[in-house]
Amino acid sequence: MSEQYVEKFDFENLETDFIASFFHDRKMWVDLKDHIDPTYFNNQNISTIFKIFKLFFDKYNDFPSKDQLKVYAKKKNFDKDGYKTINDIYAKTLEVKDIEFLRTEANSFIKNSKLERAILKSVDLLEQKKYPEIYDAVTEAVHWNPEVNLGTNYSNAQERYARLFELITGVVSTPWETLNYFLSGGFYRKELYLFVASSSVGKSIALDQVALHSWDKLGLNVAIITLEMSEERKGQRMDACKFGIPVTSVFDERLKIIKSFEHENKKNKLFIKEMPQTATTADIEQYLYQIQLYENVKIDILIVDYMDIMSPRRARTGNDYQDQGSVGTDLRDLAKKLAIPVVSASQFSRGALDIPIEELNEGKIADSWKKIMIADGVIAMALTPEERRNGKINFKGLKNRNGLKDFIIKLKIQYELLKITDMHEIISNGYKASNDDEDEEIVGEVREGRA
Repeated sequence: MSEQYVEKFDFENLETDFIASFFHDRKMWVDLKDHIDPTYFNNQNISTIFKIFKLFFDKYNDFPSKDQLKVYAKKKNFDKDGYKTINDIYAKTLEVKDIEFLRTEANSFIKNSKLERAILKSVDLLEQKKYPEIYDAVTEAVHWNPEVNLGTNYSNAQERYARLFELITGVVSTPWETLNYFLSGGFYRKELYLFVASSSVGKSIALDQVALHSWDKLGLNVAIITLEMSEERKGQRMDACKFGIPVTSVFDERLKIIKSFEHENKKNKLFIKEMPQTATTADIEQYLYQIQLYENVKIDILIVDYMDIMSPRRARTGNDYQDQGSVGTDLRDLAKKLAIPVVSASQFSRGALDIPIEELNEGKIADSWKKIMIADGVIAMALTPEERRNGKINFKGLKNRNGLKDFIIKLKIQYELLKITDMHEIISNGYKASNDDEDEEIVGEVREGRA
């Protein structure tokens, strides 16, 4: 390392409390013990006690008793202050808020220390032009996270339902009320949703409208990744939808649009990011980290247009079934990691072109059945030539973990405005046999806001 330096905890007066907190929170000890350098402690006695704790725990999987610690202390020639420190540690009683404060402070200090050391180490690596090693060292420090998730303790029902409440109340509604009804509210966090259609039916229109609705109507922070068209064209298409201006006339109306945005002055953000088709979820995750770093914005919903042309996180196999299935897995893992909904799209195979919406099923999705297995919700989009002329389109629920599947609803589509509008028209409610009276009742509930 180019420069030697010594970092010290910046809670010097609480170092005794910090050691004592490990008795109260064993998980904190396990999470942090291998990342704490004994030199971090300002008090030499506490530094030595920490080293004894670690050696003892690594051998016996437990903390030493006070008497056992004093045996080690005698070998280390502790003075009176050292023995007093031992007595203070074992006599301490701490409240939960005290422990949480110490955990937060320690986590922050250790992370910053790791980053500082990585940067100093990079000076030597830079002289040797070892750029991959520099990237790895800094990335490891930036992404350091000591938390180990042991899952959910089923017996802790109160905690489970508190988390479930948070999941349910965090649902992101779609722009279409009738679809929300069948999706039990909309898109849920930690889940992956796909719009599936043949070419030029409206996958991107649906994705753009979800992004726009989430930002404009729900007040959320949104990121939309575009792998097929430029950021400029994406913005132009969304302007057509938002302002009701034909896409061919948007540029001519630019002054009106600019003035409208200046007047709105929204605090939440919608980011449009163009990425190459070689992009993976690792690139997307790094991009979202940059948004948080530079803009101090945490994204609430991620839209990816679209998954079939993304690359898997691991090397391509050349097998479309495996590769596209891996992209689906990567996107769903990202949704779980970030605790947000991820919405994307996929393509139907050529064999789906002339199939009526009622007969359209999962087997017609191009290249990989694995995409269906992974996704939490799959919505087919289809129309006949006559429906296209009349500005109509159908949504069908091919998969729906949070409600009924096989529902079919008819919507209005305006290709010149790149906009889909709910008509509250249900073709099938998702049961094997459609019941017209029941469909009418559902439509009434949706319109009255009871659904």
